[in-house]
Amino acid sequence: VMEIQQVANTVVNNSAFLLMATKYIAATMILAVGTVSAALAQGKIAAKACESLAQNEKADAAIRSTFFLGVLFVETCALYCFILSMIFVFVL
Repeated sequence: VMEIQQVANTVVNNSAFLLMATKYIAATMILAVGTVSAALAQGKIAAKACESLAQNEKADAAIRSTFFLGVLFVETCALYCFILSMIFVFVL
């Protein structure tokens, strides 16, 4: 039992292990927040675009281009979160 406690204390006190665990937790949090916020934003953009099309059918070209531009910006933010989390995991 004493040897198990020594091994456990060594693992917990090892700063490399703590740094690795912190990296993975940070990468997971970045990915989770980035993905959820991007999904919610895309849903809101799509809902507003459908609402705008229902109110004004003649402005479909302008609404469609604004919709795609908004979705492009949201996807770019999600992609930046993914790249940042991969940097945390593989580079740092």
